[in-house]
Amino acid sequence: MLLSLLVINVVYINYHVFVAQKTKGPTLETIKANVESIKIENTKWLPEAPLSRYPGHGANKSQTLKERLEKRIRHLRDECKIVRNNKPLNFDKLGAFQYPWMYVNHEHKVVYCQIPKVGTSNWLKIFAVLESKMNKTSDLGSNKIHDVALPMVSYLNRTARDYAMKHYTKFLVAREPFDRALSAYRDKFIPKEGYGRPMFAKLGKALIDRYRNDSKNPTRSEPFPSFPEYVKYLTDPKNSEVPTHYSEPRHWQPQTDLCYPCNINYDYILRIENIEEESDFILRKVGAPSGVRYPDQKTKTSEEIKKDMMRVHYSQVPPADVNALFHYYGLDYQLFGYDPP
Repeated sequence: MLLSLLVINVVYINYHVFVAQKTKGPTLETIKANVESIKIENTKWLPEAPLSRYPGHGANKSQTLKERLEKRIRHLRDECKIVRNNKPLNFDKLGAFQYPWMYVNHEHKVVYCQIPKVGTSNWLKIFAVLESKMNKTSDLGSNKIHDVALPMVSYLNRTARDYAMKHYTKFLVAREPFDRALSAYRDKFIPKEGYGRPMFAKLGKALIDRYRNDSKNPTRSEPFPSFPEYVKYLTDPKNSEVPTHYSEPRHWQPQTDLCYPCNINYDYILRIENIEEESDFILRKVGAPSGVRYPDQKTKTSEEIKKDMMRVHYSQVPPADVNALFHYYGLDYQLFGYDPP
């Protein structure tokens, strides 16, 4: 418990020091005083943050969905001014691996930027239905949908691309960064029942070779990286030395690195935490048929179980590495308005 409290306090203080430096906001003394008012409960992973400039999980319930989405965009644009990174994206100067993965449907004039581990498979199913590649979203499983060829912004010529980026409804879906990082670890590095080995088994072995110190973990023999080893990899300034397929790191790279939220004029930023309501809003907004809806989340993890998994995994990570991970995802927290962990 003491370790968890230390981790939370360290991350919370560093987060607001980071923001204060950007905005010339509260002093370190003020931030420390506010930290003393945080209530830590055994049933919660996140503290009740007294500084509420960042519209996170504690959003005003009385606000309409439209108002919340508009507030989210205003927050994004304000923060982009603070970090001085709001020049329009020049697609022509991007390298092949820098290009955002943006799917486009011309009939409904909508563009979606894909961020792995944020409901991507479900959105691909929706776009496949809009493109008449499928009759309904349940026609294909999550593994097969990635084999369906769908129109992307990167396939368009410059004139068509610029028109779509100016006139179509553009959106992305964000996720709480620490939750997304844990989801990527569990999905890609841990063996699943019925499968011979983890999806990223080769990369997992490379992480073990680089980050596992057998002298400190003489009894650890699992053929996949531990969660602390995975966090060490994410926060290692030299992790580019670890050989990977170009698409693998996308599953844990900062969301702001993948979709350029400060440089593309998005109309909506949705959140996976409220995806049923928000996806329905965007689909009705672009005129999708009434039968096209976000697929049912039959295996959706309850909030309590999710909090327990977060506690169990992150309590294993040294405080310094948790702090480094927070800084790695610092812009995700700042731009998308999530409360600090």
